[in-house]
Order: sequence, then structure tokens, then C-alpha cells
Amino acid sequence: MFDKIDFSPGQITFNDFNIDIYKPLDLDDDNLKEDMFKVSYPNNYILDIGWYSGVEKFIVFIIKDSNWDNPIKKVLCSDLLELNNSVEMCADYLRQKLIKE
Repeated sequence: MFDKIDFSPGQITFNDFNIDIYKPLDLDDDNLKEDMFKVSYPNNYILDIGWYSGVEKFIVFIIKDSNWDNPIKKVLCSDLLELNNSVEMCADYLRQKLIKE
């Protein structure tokens, strides 16, 4: 799903995103889980995507130095279009942030 997003200078380090984008989101789908997609960036940043059943939404996190208690960004997404747009925005945010560091 994220194949058109430029994650540079990050590297996709985990991809278990197996949601069929052409079907309605099925909340009983076994593919909806917390660990779905991860991109590792320089300077100890990660972009992480997961499904959180407590809120029934995807969450995109930007994390620095493995500090999950204080994410740099946390974006909740209700559908796949919103998720794709949010992931692209977060990848762009990280690219710009790394240029400034």
C-alpha cells in the first residue's frame, strides 16, 4: 500500500501490512494488529504503523530514541486513505527534520 511513498533516507525494516485496499475495512480481520509496518531512520527515528483495537483506528507514530511514552507525532486514522495520507505526511516531516539536524 505504501509503495508510492518516498521513505528516504529511511529503510523499511518491517512490513506485515496485509490489508486489501480494495475491500472495505473488516474490523475482524486477523491482519489488523499493532505491529504492521516500520521504517527506521537515521538519528534513531522510526515511523511505526499499527492497528489499535482499543480505539479501532490505525495509529502512525514517529518515535525518537525508542521513547514510546513521548512520541514526536501520533496520528490516528480511521480509514486507508487517511492512513496513506498520514504516512506520506509523516515521511515528509521526518525527511525535513533530518535535513535540519
